[in-house]
Formats: sequence, structure tokens, C-alpha cells
Amino acid sequence: PDGDPVVIPESEPKITMAHKGNNTHSNMSKHSNGTAKNVPQEKRNKNAPNIILRKAAYFLLFAAAVYGISLLGSRAPTMEDMESDSKQLANSASEFMNLYIMPSVNRALAAINGSLPTLTETEQNRPGYKLAQLGAKAKHPIAIVPGFTSSGLEMWQGETCAKSLFRQRMWGGLNMASSILKDADCWLRHMSLDPYTGMDPPGIKVRSAQGMGAADYFAGPYWVWSKLIENLADVGYDPNNMELLPYDWRLSFPLLEERDGYLTALKNHIEYLHKKTGEKVVLISHSFGGGLVLYFLQWVTRSVGEGGGGKDWMEKHIHAFVNVAGTVLGVPKAFPALLSGEMKDTSAVTGPMDKALEYFFGRKKRKDFFSKWGSLWGMLPKGGSPIWGIGADISSSSDWPKDNPIMTLVPDATESILLECGSSANDEAKQCDAAEHLFEKFLRSNSVSVEDGVEFLLQWGSGYGQELASSQLHSFRSPLENFKTKKLTNKDWHNPSVMPLPDAPSTKIYCLYGVGRQTERGYVYKMNELGLEDKETLAFGSNVYVDPPIIMATNITDQQKSIKNGVLLSDGDGTVPLISQGYMCASGWVENPKLNPSRIKTITREYVHKESFQLDDPGRGGPYSSEHVDILGNIDTTEDILKIATGFYVSSVVDKIESDIKKISEQINNHPQGGVKK
Repeated sequence: PDGDPVVIPESEPKITMAHKGNNTHSNMSKHSNGTAKNVPQEKRNKNAPNIILRKAAYFLLFAAAVYGISLLGSRAPTMEDMESDSKQLANSASEFMNLYIMPSVNRALAAINGSLPTLTETEQNRPGYKLAQLGAKAKHPIAIVPGFTSSGLEMWQGETCAKSLFRQRMWGGLNMASSILKDADCWLRHMSLDPYTGMDPPGIKVRSAQGMGAADYFAGPYWVWSKLIENLADVGYDPNNMELLPYDWRLSFPLLEERDGYLTALKNHIEYLHKKTGEKVVLISHSFGGGLVLYFLQWVTRSVGEGGGGKDWMEKHIHAFVNVAGTVLGVPKAFPALLSGEMKDTSAVTGPMDKALEYFFGRKKRKDFFSKWGSLWGMLPKGGSPIWGIGADISSSSDWPKDNPIMTLVPDATESILLECGSSANDEAKQCDAAEHLFEKFLRSNSVSVEDGVEFLLQWGSGYGQELASSQLHSFRSPLENFKTKKLTNKDWHNPSVMPLPDAPSTKIYCLYGVGRQTERGYVYKMNELGLEDKETLAFGSNVYVDPPIIMATNITDQQKSIKNGVLLSDGDGTVPLISQGYMCASGWVENPKLNPSRIKTITREYVHKESFQLDDPGRGGPYSSEHVDILGNIDTTEDILKIATGFYVSSVVDKIESDIKKISEQINNHPQGGVKK
């Protein structure tokens, strides 16, 4: 291992989760597109977006059964018992739980199924505790950059309807739910951004909560970073050598610096940790935070203006960049969110619930809300058709169009009238007329490429046109462009398919992500039919503007073609598709010297999703789940991060490929119109 001498076992220490009963995970063979082939379709469908609600319902029923059996099958404590233990009761309520409640619960569990784990989880099960016993200890200081929606947001200034919420969570925490229930429109206005500045609306100021408490839990027991933080504490990390740096994830990357000085703060914190400990920093990110780190590294290594750190800043200060479940090449789900306020999560809501959702928080309202968040524009797919359009990650059994668009239309959809705009000269009519021409051009064929889809969104700006500030801060250039004639700018910094990594030959990049879950990759759309029940129709004079004019065709499902509720599915972690997480890590940065001029070593480790129900953590996927958020508590991922940070047996953290990402990358690179420019 790197660093101080430690006692190394003869073989690599492998951390396993202690369970009662049978928790054997079967090996899974894979399709050519990287998905688990031997898992029945109906079982894979259990990973649908409503999994949390389903498990919550199961847990409540199970808890009721446990409670009933505990009343019937265990002896209630007598008065003599209570008197003899009065001192314990007075000292601690937890002792009362351990003395009387937990024995009854555990007896009830044993009566139901002796193999079920108890509700109490001991530290001996944690990878951090086990590695610490073997000699691992804190070495490199850690800076954590959380992902999209992970950081809690607090209200610092607001309208009359929100005056009582000063410094209360508008996002995250249980207070968020009460704020929405109390006044949903008030909450939406405070969580929105100004369309013309991309920052605070007049009279409203919402800011990120600070410290580890800003992102350790989202709400109640729903953990995000808490499990990893606790494991890092086991080997000696604390606030003196580990910092979590939350931020307002609604903002675009440039405005995070302009409004909040976040990039400067991140630079200062890393330099402080480096100076204080004498060791280079391990920079850990999750999801959207990975894109933010890549942007930050471009910003900070500029010598004049911008970050001012100089081209060797990364080499001097960063030991390793650990990119967990990163949105490296963006996510397709940003496209329908900005186009029609939809995504796989909303497409799964059907029947009466769909009508209720549409009435209270309809597509237009969602679209307008999302389009003001600059972060979503920065998450649109990067790399264009040379990467996304080849379709190497889409099953060959699917008859998805051969040009592999991000969107296809149901037959005859383009023959319908989109907009009727009359001849009025008012602003709404002008907006309608402009949208009509854009949509006519956009929908000339029944399929839309990634480039055409992104270009349309940038021009349309959700109805604001190019006046929408957040849509104008990013460039989505093709990796096959000639950059000598049109040089790269700061609008390209978010796009790793065209921006070379900084010079840092001794730094390592670790890409850790999950595979084996169906993940949205493309969409089937249809016309938004005008009906009396449509509450979001804009009418003015003789003009009729149905907004959004096209919506997802949620009535279309074909399991053989991997289409469910109008969504084309491929391999990934349930949120980020494999091609976004893995292409740059397994190929682009490894094989292309123009994108990695100093040959930074890149290690890719994939974790096959293995779901199990845990009584002590209901609603989550279990200790070997590699779902997009669950991976932060995955036993194997945690062990790898601990080894990287401590240097303990870090030589064992090498490439571990479980999917077909190598084959997919090869097909992309060998295609005449595919890959990145070399």
C-alpha cells in the first residue's frame, strides 16, 4: 500500500456483510447491452420508480405483524420488573428499549423467520470498522462534493407566505413536506429561479445548508452520505481532515461561482486541507457533483482570471478524484424534463393518479419549473451523435430507429396541427408564432437526434427563447468538430468529450458506478391532444397554444423492445445510463491522448446491482445495491473508497468491468461517424 508501513494480511482483506441466513448472490450473465440476461423481466420491473413506496407499504404491514405477534407471543413486564429496573429507566430511554421492547421484537422476528436480521446493526458489520482492525487509518484528507438535489436548501429571504420559514429547509428534511402541503404555489415560487438571470427571483433568497448535516440525510431516515461518513470515521476521519461542501444544485456551474463563490470556496478548502495535513486531497463526488468537479478542474487550472491556480494546481493538490455514479456525459432524462416536464418517474404514474398529478402539478408547470434550473441544462447529453447516436448500448433486438435518436414520435404525429397562432400582435401571439416555427422545424421527421434535440431546447428555451439565461451558459459541441477553427471556451468546460483533462500525471481518477438496472435512454412522444380537461392550455384571442405541444407516449410499452411507458431502457444504475458513466472512464480518457494529455491513470470499477430487503433499512436496496443513491452505502464501494483514502491495500483497487462497456466503446470508436477526435 501507499503511505506509512502497515501490517498487510497475506491475502487481500475482503470485507463481507455479516447476515443470518442465506444471502448468497447469484452470478448474472449479461446481454450484449450489459443488462442482466437471466433475471426475469417481471423481477427487473420491481426496480421501477415506485420501489420506495412499495417497500414502505411492505414494511408497515410487516411492522404491524411484528407488533401483533410480540403482544401475543411474549410476556409483558410485571410491576416487579419495572421497579427493579427503575434506575435504568431513569438514566436512559434507550435502555428501556433494550430491556423490554427489543427482546419482544426479536422474539417475534424469530417466530416469523429465524433467518431475519435483528433491528440493531453493530459496528462490526461496517467495512470501516473491519479495515481499521486490520490497520487502516486516515491518510489523505477528503473533500466531498454531493450531487443533484442532495444538499438541503434553506430560506433566508422570502415572500409573506414564507416568513415563518426563515432558515428552515425548503428542500430536504421533514419541513419540506409541510411547506408543500401548506402552500404548494408558495413553495414553487421560492424553489424557482429567475428566468432572465438564472439566479434569485426578486425578494427571494434560498441558500444551501452548510456542513455535513446538509447532505448526510435527505429527510428522516433516508440516508445519502451518512453511511460513508460513518465508515470514514471508523478509520480516523473527522471534520479536521474531511469536509463536505454542499451547494445550491439548482444553479448552473458559472452562476455557482458568480452568486455564491462556490468554486473559490472549494479551491480554498482543498488548499487548506492540503496545507494542514501535508497530504494531497482525495476529492469524492457523486452524480451531478462529478460534472461539477470536472468543470471546477478546468476553472481552477487557469492561470489568469477564473480560478488562477495555474496549470499544475491539480497535480499539486489532488491525490485522487473519486467519481461515484457520475453524470460524466449527462443524462437523457434532462431532455424530457425540459421539453415537457416528464421523465421515467412521471411516466410510471398512470390512470387516476396521472390525472391528479396533471391537475395539481401538470406538465407545463413542471416544465416551466425545471427549465429555470441551470443545472438541468448542464446535464443534457454531451458528445452528440458520435457517442449517443451509434446505439452500441441499445439491445440489437430492439427495432429502435437505426439512427438511434433521443426521441421518436408515434406514427402520423407530425401530421397533427401543433399550434394555431392567429394574427394578433400581442406578446403571447408572438411567443406562440415563434414556437410554432421552431416545432415545425424540430418535428420534420419522426425521429430526433441528440444534437437536434439539444439545439431545439436551447433555441426554444421553454418558451422564453434565447432570453432564458440558464440555457445560454452551456455549449454542446460535437467531439468530432475541428477546434482549430473555433476554439473551446468556458461554455465547453462542462463537456469532457471535447475538453482535455488538466496536466496531473500523478493524480488518479476512479470511476465507481452501478450496472444491472434498467435506465432511461430514449423516449417515444406523441401530440398533446387539446381537451376540455387540459388545465394548462393557454388561450388568448383567436390563438390557441397547447403547452407543451408534445408529450411522452406513456401508453406504449413493449418489453421485447425494452420500451416501458414510452421510455426506451438500457443498462445503467437506474438514473444514469452506462454509456454516460463508463465511456470516458473506460475508453475516452484511457485511449485518447488529446483528452488526457498527461496520461492520468483512470480506474473503472463497476458494481452489479444486487437488491435485498433489509428490515433495519426499509425502502432501500440493501448492502449490495448499486442503485444511483444506494451505491453510497454499497459495501464494496465503501471498501474501495476507504482503501483509496487511507492507502491501505490500495493496489487491490484496479479495473473491475462487469458490463459490456469495453465492447460498447469499441463499437463507438470504430464507427465511421463515432467516437471522439484523436
